[in-house]
Amino acid sequence: MLLKPGTHRVAQGIFSTAMHSVCIGYGSIAKWLHWATAILFLASYSSIYYRRWFTEVKSFESMIAFQLHLSVGVTIAVIVVLRIVWHITNQTPDPEPGTFLEQWL
Repeated sequence: MLLKPGTHRVAQGIFSTAMHSVCIGYGSIAKWLHWATAILFLASYSSIYYRRWFTEVKSFESMIAFQLHLSVGVTIAVIVVLRIVWHITNQTPDPEPGTFLEQWL
């Protein structure tokens, strides 16, 4: 079966470099780093507001929530550094065709 000239390159990019970002989309590692950052951000936000709304000042539970907030924050910082390194070493997908407004509709 013969493929069109552009089809083989796209199919090869999807299957052989699924971990790397290719011209048609972000790879699995970039997506994993993105969602890990988002989930950890929500966890950090939740822990600090749990501390503020549901615990008494200087209680053991309050200190645990604060330590969780700090630990998750440090983890987010490490993941952000990894995301920056990953972004520098991999290509960014090509933008979608069309105007800016068409892309967001």
